[in-house]
Amino acid sequence: MQRFASACLIALGIFACTESAARASTLTSGQVTNQRAAMHTSAVNDIQTSNTAPHYTIVGTVNPTTRTLSATQTLVYTNRTASTLTSIGMRLYANLTDVGGLTTVNNVRVNGTAATPSYGPQRFFLSIPLATPLAAGKSVSIQMGFTTTAPTNTDTNLFGTMVSDGTTLSLPYAYPMVAFLRGGVWDTAIPDSKGDIVTNEMSLYDVRLTGPLTGYTFVSTGSTTTTIKTRDTQTVQIYSGLQRDFAFALTKLSKKSQTVSGTTINVYGPASRAAVTTSALAAAVAALPIFNTTIGQYPYKELDIISVDAGDFWGIEFPGFVLIEQDQYTNNPNFEPLIVHEVGHQWFYNIIGNDVQRDAFVDEGLTNYTELIYHQARKRPTDAAGTISYWKEDLAALRAAGNDDIVDQPMSTMTDDQYSTLVYSKAALYIHAVRLQIGEKAFFTALKNYFTASKYRIVDGTAFRSAAETACKCSLTTLYTKWILQE
Repeated sequence: MQRFASACLIALGIFACTESAARASTLTSGQVTNQRAAMHTSAVNDIQTSNTAPHYTIVGTVNPTTRTLSATQTLVYTNRTASTLTSIGMRLYANLTDVGGLTTVNNVRVNGTAATPSYGPQRFFLSIPLATPLAAGKSVSIQMGFTTTAPTNTDTNLFGTMVSDGTTLSLPYAYPMVAFLRGGVWDTAIPDSKGDIVTNEMSLYDVRLTGPLTGYTFVSTGSTTTTIKTRDTQTVQIYSGLQRDFAFALTKLSKKSQTVSGTTINVYGPASRAAVTTSALAAAVAALPIFNTTIGQYPYKELDIISVDAGDFWGIEFPGFVLIEQDQYTNNPNFEPLIVHEVGHQWFYNIIGNDVQRDAFVDEGLTNYTELIYHQARKRPTDAAGTISYWKEDLAALRAAGNDDIVDQPMSTMTDDQYSTLVYSKAALYIHAVRLQIGEKAFFTALKNYFTASKYRIVDGTAFRSAAETACKCSLTTLYTKWILQE
């Protein structure tokens, strides 16, 4: 993610609450085949090895005039913890004050039997009681209806991702999303909106959306496999593959596309800024194979980048779906690194997950570092040196103001200035310090090993350190303590 205050260029430590080994499948063979349709040819078999992931089936209608998604949802949830669950926790992100939308839920049923949910503050956390506790390895089906309404782009104090700007209706996390389990306990906290707000385990989405036909295109996480058109409407069938979240938009923007390394990249921008859209596509097309080679293969068939007139961020990543603030198409001289940064997040945030509220540096530090990897791979020594210099100057300014602090701390305990410097610049400088200490060969081996071991999981800051220690056959405890755990 890149907010206004963010940068110019902007044995593993796996959480106990991460995805465990697959138990009995909750997917039919047909559902496995459908989900494989969204995966890169190298990753189609990952569906079978993750077939107890939360599985959402959503059928809905999108109305850009009323800014609404009205839908029914079925969630098949398998308890992959060692604890017995007495409720299912869900999050209604639209209801957050900082998001400014509204999600209402109705007709909640558990395995077909009516259930009465309860709400937490801001009606963000939804707790659905289970008449029969859910034991480890067992599954439950949660059905409900819901309607989500997006705000307009008139309030620039909002988080800005869920928005209607007259050209695009952007609806990330517009559905009731199963909450994050930490140590067998549902996380009920209101997220801090300095940075990313969604921590989620890998899930599967089967989404069928109907909207107006004329002038509009559906853009989403995953891949659209069929489109049915009537005189006035279009209905798209979307399968996500393994993703941390599902985001979509209905837009009138123009599209430019290119396929590289088996993945189609689509960039949507204003027709009046076609040259900038072309530049954004070129950056993404260049970045993806670089990261495939240096980190690991992007496991999806598609990546969408779309501009939106929101006002409170530069760029924000969602799984297979990136939002770029429309003003960046006009006024940002560093537009290319912004695109590269958000593409990098597909590896660090989506494919490799982390608790974005407690450990934001885990994805942001490495994602910031992908900008340096990109410049170096494209043989741009001046840009590479400038990137490192910016990180150093950013941290020096924070220290001069007496505000340096521990990197590994919750987002909520940092000021805005601390957040943008600690989790972006200081964390990237830690990664660079690791590289300088262990050498080029061990460093890039560590990146690849980190990807392989942590793919589709949720990890903390020790995971990359452990991968680097394995690669160099050395201890990095002192370096980690200096950069991450001390001021």
